[in-house]
Amino acid sequence: MRTSLTPITLLVVLGLLLSSCAPATAPAPTAAPVAPAPKAAPAAPTTPTSVGAKPAAPASPPAATPKPAAEEPRYGGTLALAHPGDPVSLDGMWETTILSQGLVTSSYNGLIEYDPVQNDKITNRLAEKWEVSDDGKVYTFLLRKDVKWHDGKPFRAADVKRTIDGWQTPPPGSLWFQSSLVKMIASVEAVDDSTARITLKERQASFLSWLATVFAGMMPSHVLDAQGGRMRNTVMGTGPFKFKRYDAGVVYQAVKNENFFIKGWPYLDGLTMWVIRDASTRFAAFRAGQVHVTNPFATVSPTDAQVVEKQINDAAIMRIKNLNLYAFGPQSSKGPFKDVRVRKAASLAFDRQAAIQTLVNGWGSLGTPLPPGAWSPSADQLKQLPGYRQPKDADIAEAKRLLAEAGYPDGFDAKVVSRAGSKEYENIAVFSVDQLKRIGIRLKLDVLERTAETAVRRDKDFDSIALTVASQFSFPGGTLLYYGQGNDFGYESEKRDAAVRAYEGAIDPAAQVEAARKLEQLLFDDVPYISILWSEPAVAYWKLVRNLRPWVGHQNNNKWAHVWLAK
Repeated sequence: MRTSLTPITLLVVLGLLLSSCAPATAPAPTAAPVAPAPKAAPAAPTTPTSVGAKPAAPASPPAATPKPAAEEPRYGGTLALAHPGDPVSLDGMWETTILSQGLVTSSYNGLIEYDPVQNDKITNRLAEKWEVSDDGKVYTFLLRKDVKWHDGKPFRAADVKRTIDGWQTPPPGSLWFQSSLVKMIASVEAVDDSTARITLKERQASFLSWLATVFAGMMPSHVLDAQGGRMRNTVMGTGPFKFKRYDAGVVYQAVKNENFFIKGWPYLDGLTMWVIRDASTRFAAFRAGQVHVTNPFATVSPTDAQVVEKQINDAAIMRIKNLNLYAFGPQSSKGPFKDVRVRKAASLAFDRQAAIQTLVNGWGSLGTPLPPGAWSPSADQLKQLPGYRQPKDADIAEAKRLLAEAGYPDGFDAKVVSRAGSKEYENIAVFSVDQLKRIGIRLKLDVLERTAETAVRRDKDFDSIALTVASQFSFPGGTLLYYGQGNDFGYESEKRDAAVRAYEGAIDPAAQVEAARKLEQLLFDDVPYISILWSEPAVAYWKLVRNLRPWVGHQNNNKWAHVWLAK
């Protein structure tokens, strides 16, 4: 990694200082390296999905006037993005936070992925197709034969086996998102160079959903073997963009993979991701034209969104369903919160409707511990339930009764852990302190650096913790990491395990929904963590960015291969 400042950095600083004089029309970013004027694309890429922009209808077309033809995508240009911070390392296999994955994901592919255009659909990637055995336990993936790693070596089934076998031994201290997959998998086999076979322990309804997430990216066996299973400073994948440069605290750059296996993609010559920690500075960079898109992780506030919508004609706001749950996590294995009555009391105390205004300025929705789906109560139904209803008087009275019954008539003192440097976590923690003091639970804020916070979560050495529960897809298994076996909160239950098996083993969609509803009710009853709200943030972008689609899931759909610049 290099840390020297460059002329590019100086231009960024100058652009930020001039941000209050931002142009009213979309400029080409002045700080990012910009390719020569792009030429028209000869054809749409050969891919399982359509990537052309939808036709734009005339304002008042006569009945007989045909719609104009769809815009042809263009090649060229560098997409400039704002990134909210530096990762611990660039290890695409084990650094699963957005700070790392948001940088390196465009360099990797999974066997299957979520389609970037039809973003709730799973499509093929490194696997050309796959077959499932009659009992739903054996998946055979027929791999593409035209895929090469960025260093030119061929991608083979041995890489699939090496990657999945590697998931079995996570590094110490890792927040192990692959654990949900590992618990499903009995074995992986490289049948031949172009065939990989994964055998599950039992039928799993959410297996493909997990395998399609960014955490299931395939890694090069020859690099893993050479580097002892870790790629802290090496980004080597098969994806649409190749690593070029990383200056910690300044910028990450990737360039077009000319040999990408989806013909015609990517349209862009490269990506430039400016590391800008402060939200107001990120928005200033956007207004100044230094940034094309504020990025799915560096979302804008409602106030800044209004500025875009009312003052910047050539920019727009896109709301995203990022499946990020604001939550309060009590420790179920010890201390006062070990008693389910105390956890229920704490859940009753939260004014969730006030939280939507206080924590996300109205950009959120009520929800349960599971990601929103066909099994979820409607917003109107939720507003009638204890803990969600208004006014709060009945909930507060019931919460105090439960505390007294559990042996805490005068409440108790405890700590709530928050992650240093995260305004989001800090706000959740402060809100939790305010809410729980109303029933006599007196929380003291304990702010820890990321490494220390990871350690106390791993060791379950905390009373309670403020956090976001990130789901990667709209299925009950999306939050399994947080309520399933081995979760950070010490919640273990045979009833939970049976409910999860019932959902995962269900074949008929109606049976899956029914099983999910029963699981959801169990989580309401046991309170492994307290759901406060599901956030619905916004991304700002200049309209010259074409084919930008909403994200579904917390980290999926950020490879940028389908996106192009109109000028």
